[in-house]
Amino acid sequence: MLKNYITIAIRSILKNKLFAAINIGGLAIGLAIFIFAQLFAGYERSHHAFFENSDRRPKPDTADITINAVTLPLIDRLNNRLKSKRRPQDRR
Repeated sequence: MLKNYITIAIRSILKNKLFAAINIGGLAIGLAIFIFAQLFAGYERSHHAFFENSDRRPKPDTADITINAVTLPLIDRLNNRLKSKRRPQDRR
């Protein structure tokens, strides 16, 4: 069964050479960009490990998570304020 699939794939590639080349090229470019992004992210995360006493160096504070430049406590306050101003039939 697998041999049949491989045979059909090879015939399709040979029949539609331009279409196959575009698809394979796009896949190769996409994978290359993905691998580069992963390598870059790993490098950026491990930057502080290069220095001695890296555990004592300041790191970015990730406690204040933002969503679209609005902090989460502000979203909670706005939601509470909007709930109190809704019409009675909308408060379900």
